[in-house]
Amino acid sequence: MNDVPDSAKGAAQLLPEVMKAAEGYSTVEVRRAFNALLVLRGEPPLTNEAIAPIQKPPAGGGSGEYADTKIGPKALKWIHMHGISREQLDEVFHLNGEIIEVTASGVPGGSMRDMTVNTYLLSGIRGFLQSDEPRLNESETIGLCKSLASYDKNNHTTWRKAVGNKMTGSKPDFVLTGPGQKAAAELIKMMTGA
Repeated sequence: MNDVPDSAKGAAQLLPEVMKAAEGYSTVEVRRAFNALLVLRGEPPLTNEAIAPIQKPPAGGGSGEYADTKIGPKALKWIHMHGISREQLDEVFHLNGEIIEVTASGVPGGSMRDMTVNTYLLSGIRGFLQSDEPRLNESETIGLCKSLASYDKNNHTTWRKAVGNKMTGSKPDFVLTGPGQKAAAELIKMMTGA
């Protein structure tokens, strides 16, 4: 008689024990435990490609190449939808845990008006990456305009209005709209030579 059960019978016997042992743990923790078990048994761990179709980003935190950040699920969806890489984001932003800062040394634009509009787009994405909502604050954005040399004291309000349908809300708080989020993705790609 064979001491080793066939794979179907063995899996059926093991599954209730595994389910009981995994009770109360998140999916991410269970996956990590299974990978550790495979390694301890001398097997290769499951690859990210093997588990990606059923993987969900954890609430309130990044996953994969964003695991060191607190980027939320809406912002991650925006990143993936527009094909923006971590390297591209790192060229424009400092992604450090919960603090997201624009680190670009300048902003493109053929005129001060264009540069101001682009700074508002970057500010909205900075808010998106930090809070999972594409929000921006007027005073913070003015500070960013000053640091990126896109601030014209005499025309700032006019240039802010030139953002048009890419942003909604009223002073001091605004939100990037869908067209604004798309334009910001294109801006980041342009800034990073993609």
